Amino acid sequence: MAVPIPKQIIYTYELNVLQTEAILDHYLQYKGNKDFYLLLLDIDGSREIRKKGILLRLEIIKQLQTFIEDNLNLGKIHWYGNDEYLIILENENQEEALKEANRIKTLISEYELNINEEVENVSFSGKVTVTGGLVRSDEAMDLIDLIRLARIRVANGKDNGKNIIEDKGTLDLTPFNYNLTKNQQHKLQTLSTQRRRGVDFLLREAVDTLMAHYPQFHGHRSDREYKLPVNAFAYACSSTGKYVDEAE
Repeated sequence: MAVPIPKQIIYTYELNVLQTEAILDHYLQYKGNKDFYLLLLDIDGSREIRKKGILLRLEIIKQLQTFIEDNLNLGKIHWYGNDEYLIILENENQEEALKEANRIKTLISEYELNINEEVENVSFSGKVTVTGGLVRSDEAMDLIDLIRLARIRVANGKDNGKNIIEDKGTLDLTPFNYNLTKNQQHKLQTLSTQRRRGVDFLLREAVDTLMAHYPQFHGHRSDREYKLPVNAFAYACSSTGKYVDEAE
């Protein structure tokens, strides 16, 4: 029988995401003319760990975060929900930042975990790896797109074999045949004006959210055009923030 997730864990998860975004947004605004690098790390094989136990997974995340903070002299490591960490690297150029990111990745892969989770009565002994997406602070217009770009690079890294740091990949909108109705186009344009975000951004946000949170759209990024029906982009126009299958 699965152990229910305590509400406090859910609240902590949501609070971590908000706090991390607030801290990074503040950093972006007050960094002056100095660029920095943002490293997003995602634990490889986390789905198999989650199958063993939710609390076990959270303990692994906690121990890895402590290990990184205690041993890598990087300052604060931000748990960004799910199985992700965000780290600010203040290196002067791409080569140095990539070298530092790979050093972090290697040290994590060498760290031995030994965890016994008493509530779920499960354990984990061994090592884990991470795949990272590295972005420079001026590669996107704001924090939302900066993190989205980092996630795109993480996805590319996982497609290329995992346990690597990827610093290539763009925010270019995937050329789907959206087939939006005039009404949807109007709604998107209205939202674009209200939010001061481009229509392309709203559609990218719709794709990423559907891929992340709705099982019917899960899969590798290369499968998107097959797994995302054109009417899914009604999500971008949704006033409720929820996906409704218009084909039903």
